[in-house]
Amino acid sequence: MLRWLCLLFAIVIVAVSAVEWVWHATPLEQVRGEFDITGDPDVTVIRLGIASWQMAEFPWEETLARFEAAARARGQNIRFKASVLPEGSFNSLLLFWAHGYTEYDVVVAFADEEIHPFINYNWNTTDPARRSLLINVRDYLDEEKMNRFVPALLDGASRRDPQTGTMNTYELPWMGEVLSLNHNRRYLAEAGVTKVPETWAEVEAACKKIKRANLTNPNGERVAPLAMNFDQKAFFAQNCYIPMLAAFKEGRGVEDDAGRLDVSSPEAVRVFKTLKRWYDAGYVSEQSFVSASVEQDLGTLRSVMYPHWQSRGLWAVKEHGGSVIGLAPTPGAKKAGSLIATYGCIIPKCSPVKKLAAEVCYEVFCTDAYRFQSAVAKGFERDGKRTGGGKMPATIDIYAQSDLPPGVAELGRGLSHGYSYPDIANWPQCADILVVEFQKHLQGDTPTAEEALETVRRRFEEEVYAEK
Repeated sequence: MLRWLCLLFAIVIVAVSAVEWVWHATPLEQVRGEFDITGDPDVTVIRLGIASWQMAEFPWEETLARFEAAARARGQNIRFKASVLPEGSFNSLLLFWAHGYTEYDVVVAFADEEIHPFINYNWNTTDPARRSLLINVRDYLDEEKMNRFVPALLDGASRRDPQTGTMNTYELPWMGEVLSLNHNRRYLAEAGVTKVPETWAEVEAACKKIKRANLTNPNGERVAPLAMNFDQKAFFAQNCYIPMLAAFKEGRGVEDDAGRLDVSSPEAVRVFKTLKRWYDAGYVSEQSFVSASVEQDLGTLRSVMYPHWQSRGLWAVKEHGGSVIGLAPTPGAKKAGSLIATYGCIIPKCSPVKKLAAEVCYEVFCTDAYRFQSAVAKGFERDGKRTGGGKMPATIDIYAQSDLPPGVAELGRGLSHGYSYPDIANWPQCADILVVEFQKHLQGDTPTAEEALETVRRRFEEEVYAEK
């Protein structure tokens, strides 16, 4: 009897596993269509996986519903199945994709620090089982469509194949961020600063005036000249080190000869020395070592200038209005360009509808045919409340709209001159090492900037790039 029960149990496990595999590998609606048991055998389902933090910020449901209605009107029966991506590393998806199994035809809402390690896993390997798992969207969209993207965002969505040297575009960018100098217009005027700083030298001169003015906010709190993040997050490298290094190198890039983050040049030393001088002079916010607090400095009127993504400035604009909060290009951006981040859609080669998925994602998310790109820049109405917005649209023609938020419009004009993180696959680890050694330098544990950066260089070599 026990033998028969075990056999039955094994059969049930196999059956459930098979059903689960079919369920995830091919949407139920398409299975029904194949067997003509729905009365609508021509239905095609595109499965979207969307990061949870993006669900409330953009009108996914509304946009998809508009597209489905328009598709029906022209005789197409295309449906979307949208779900929230599981938290954690997405690299596990590649293990399934390598064997022709996917729960998603499209994965959206990736940021640079997420998508590029994912791509690196796919391409920076000699293992053929791990390669060619993502489509190159240039193989599925014509050049006219590709030319409509903002060049810097398209560059951020591309990667060089280390085997062939060919540049491939692995995601369809639908949104970007650009680093800017977010600032309080009124505080600058009260301190006698007559124009927004365009160089880091001008930032330092403004800091001196602001400190001397001894400003306080409506709560009686001291107003710091600068909100800068010295916490153990990627924001130190992103907001402080990278843009200052780029400016000091005057357009020569932030990489060294090996394509890694430059931590050895005289300009790199100058960055550490400058930031420590500002910290010692009291220019930097008291909240600088607590990310959650320094993030609030601009919005709570505790700081005057905040180098960060443009969205941070536009969040403060929503609270205080454009007459109080302004956005400007990163200091030194005229020569060095601005740091950008790209968010896009990626499509696995094992998707049964990859060509249609590429075409539909372009139409739905990358153009304004269904008002998605307008929502990226300007926000959208939901339950009588305006939400979202303040991001950089992906396609050039959106920037011609007359009612874009001023910061988006101004910063968008400079997006043809942008750059991304160097060696993005190792970026989180490099950023952690950089900020830890900078903190030691600030506290005097490492006396000189040269010694601190030499430790950074050595740790990069030993912990990030050493042959395993």
